[in-house]
Amino acid sequence: MKIAGRTLICAVTPVALAGLVMPLALASPAAAAAGSTISRAGSFVNYGAAPGARNQVNVTTAPGGVLTVTDMATIAAGPGCRQVNATTVTCGQAAGVSYFNANLGDMGDSFTAPAATFRVVLDAGIGNDSVTTGGANDVINVSDGDTDTVNCDGGTGDIANGDSHDTFTGCELHNP
Repeated sequence: MKIAGRTLICAVTPVALAGLVMPLALASPAAAAAGSTISRAGSFVNYGAAPGARNQVNVTTAPGGVLTVTDMATIAAGPGCRQVNATTVTCGQAAGVSYFNANLGDMGDSFTAPAATFRVVLDAGIGNDSVTTGGANDVINVSDGDTDTVNCDGGTGDIANGDSHDTFTGCELHNP
């Protein structure tokens, strides 16, 4: 009886470990190849760029009110979002989003969300960046010494931090 129990444990253990390791092994190449990742928890969406990727992020509302995010450098869906293809992810209903946090990281990146009705809090990181946000009161940081362009495109209390050579349009408060 003891021998049969021990044999069963010895036979099941490698199978159980393979079941745990295989999903991790399969997930790693896709995550490593992604130019960015995005996740959603309730009404909060979080986007982060991968180092060395030149991101071109576009945030839209697809038919049916679905929040759709594309990144031409590729994007990987995290919790609360669904992978559509290598460059497109959906993250539920746009109407339920109150806060979109974005970190563009290094390189010269672009971020557009002109129809966004939710607050965008964005750090453009380093590089010559172009940022366009929507009608909510957004907070944008492009202060990096590089030449950046920011279009706050609505809202009544947008705050943009940048350098003296950056261009700001439609931002109620900006420094400088």
